[in-house]
Amino acid sequence: MLLLFASLGCTPATDTPAPDTPAEPPELARHEPLRENDKRHPEATVATQLAAGRSGQSDRLEFRATVIDDRAFEAISGKDTWLKTVIADRGKVTDEGLKSIAALPHLTHLRLRQSPISDEGMRLLAEAPKLQILNLPQCDATAEGVASLASLESLRNLRLGGTRLTAETAPAIGQLKSLRALHLIGVPIDDAGLREIAALPHLRSLYLDDAKVSDDGWTWFQENHPQIHVHVNQRHLDRSIPDHDQPD
Repeated sequence: MLLLFASLGCTPATDTPAPDTPAEPPELARHEPLRENDKRHPEATVATQLAAGRSGQSDRLEFRATVIDDRAFEAISGKDTWLKTVIADRGKVTDEGLKSIAALPHLTHLRLRQSPISDEGMRLLAEAPKLQILNLPQCDATAEGVASLASLESLRNLRLGGTRLTAETAPAIGQLKSLRALHLIGVPIDDAGLREIAALPHLRSLYLDDAKVSDDGWTWFQENHPQIHVHVNQRHLDRSIPDHDQPD
């Protein structure tokens, strides 16, 4: 890949992400302690955020510092039609906790970090008809689970990482025809897989970290798909167009 960067002139990314897809916070593998300001102004509890939503003051549950597990979502029901966004950056949510989330009729944005969502969880999410943005950077799913998301006609942004995601993930992603933005973390996509992904009809933004694509593969990609903005290991290729649809 170093040869590719030298020949194509890769430079550090400086693009501004789209307003509805904010930039990622620092990598949570480092588990930074709460800042002093966070301690003085702690996040609202689950009960408080639910009360705010049910009174019409919010459309989300968002936990960036609070450690979350399945119990946090036991109070959610299909009657919570106001709830569109669920974000949990710390803790562990399993398929069991995902059941109530996936049943939300207007769920559009879901981000669960550190959560081992499996193929069963992916099948649950496939029943969320309005889901547009899905971010599971530490999932436990396989290509089979990813393929089940093909029923989501509204899915536009997908960010996935997980040790069970192999090169076979590429054909599964190739079935997600509505995707505009894709970010894969540690998934060993090769040249053949890149061609599968590049065939997505609406794809405009591709981020691959620690993939197995060769220099020749990236040269082919840029020559044949110049309309797709591409980042490789957190750097963009200099011929890429500006990124207006970064995965969240």
